[in-house]
Amino acid sequence: MGNIDSSKALKLGIAFSLLFSGFIWIAGQLWFQQPELLPKPQGIPFWYKWQLNEPTLISRASAWILYLGHQSTIWWLIYAAQKEQPKYTSGLHWFNIAALVANALFITLHLLQTGIWYDALAQDVLEISAQYS
Repeated sequence: MGNIDSSKALKLGIAFSLLFSGFIWIAGQLWFQQPELLPKPQGIPFWYKWQLNEPTLISRASAWILYLGHQSTIWWLIYAAQKEQPKYTSGLHWFNIAALVANALFITLHLLQTGIWYDALAQDVLEISAQYS
């Protein structure tokens, strides 16, 4: 699996990011509907406006399950890489490729979750906390 060098991986990653950004824009134009959002309460300095007015158990559970699945996968890959103690190389190790695939998978699942239930972790997490995660 070390046949993908880091330069090629970078180019593939940039291409994927551009294509996926275009896909998000297209989905926003053709698929996503504007939901009824929670109005901003008086006296709240930080307010993330993209919160559903009436979140459901499935909208919250789906977001948290995907978040925890993504975190668990990436932390397991970090553990596996640390345990393996690989030598430096100009190519990618199996865990580098697995991390790229996992990130692509989970951002795709996040887009689907957003399109179906719209909500993410905004109901349960302060907006400012995104700066520290």
